[in-house]
This record gives sequence, C-alpha cells and structure tokens, in this order.
Amino acid sequence: MCLMISCLIIGVESPQMFVMYLLFQSGLMVFFVGLKGGVWYAYILFLVFLGGMLILFVYASSLASAVKLDYSLKKYVMVLISGLIMLLSVKFCVVNTPLMSSENSNIEGSMVKELISDLSSSFYLYIVCYLLLTLYNVCWMMKFFEGPLKKFSL
Repeated sequence: MCLMISCLIIGVESPQMFVMYLLFQSGLMVFFVGLKGGVWYAYILFLVFLGGMLILFVYASSLASAVKLDYSLKKYVMVLISGLIMLLSVKFCVVNTPLMSSENSNIEGSMVKELISDLSSSFYLYIVCYLLLTLYNVCWMMKFFEGPLKKFSL
C-alpha cells in the first residue's frame, strides 16, 4: 500500500494533492509502527512528519499557487482498492498476534534494541528514500527561473 502511494506521488503536480498523499502515507506508516508495539515512537514520528509536511505545504503552495488540483478518478479507485486489500491482509495477518508481548515489557532495553535492530534499519532506509523522493518531487514542482530558488547567472 505504501509503495502504491509512493508511485502515485510521482505523478502529482499540485502541492495540495502532494501533501494529501504524504499525509495519508505517513498515517499508514504510523499505523504499522503502532501495530509493532512502538506507540510512542509512532506518535512522535507522526508529529515530526506533520510538522515537516506543514512547512512543505506552505512553501510549495507559495511557489505554485496557480496550479489547479488534478482529480483523476482512476487514481482514487486504484488507491481505494489497494487500501481495501491492505486492510483485509492486515486483518488476517495481525489478528492473532499480540501487540505487546512480555519480551517487550522491559522499556529500558527494548527501546534501544528497537532503534538498532536489523528490522528497523530497513525501516530507516525506507524513511531516507521516502524523504529523498519528497525532496525530488518538491524540486520538480518548482520553476527554476522564478521564486526563491531561481538559478543565478554570473
């Protein structure tokens, strides 16, 4: 689901839809991190994403204020269908697993282990790639000869 939304973000031209996709995807990521037992980590991650998206939205909206929203029913239906498939797969895969096991009840040691474990390193790599994709899309939406990031010729 997250990969599907990442692919949809590439084709977005308006900053409003871009921020809406980012908000939805960060909500999904926070949901999955919360299911793994790190609810506080998910909450802080969502607050950081939300703050970054607000800054991104204000900046991109000031640069591309004349761009109209693109409403493509095909994209929304595809996201809706993949979302339903994701919800069904989460329901069948996660129903029998406990959210917090007795091994994770030790708060002092488990938080450090979660931050450094092999599973979270792939998650961090995904976050870095996601942020680079976001940076690329913001730079792609801007016009280089207008606005605050225009090219200078000496």
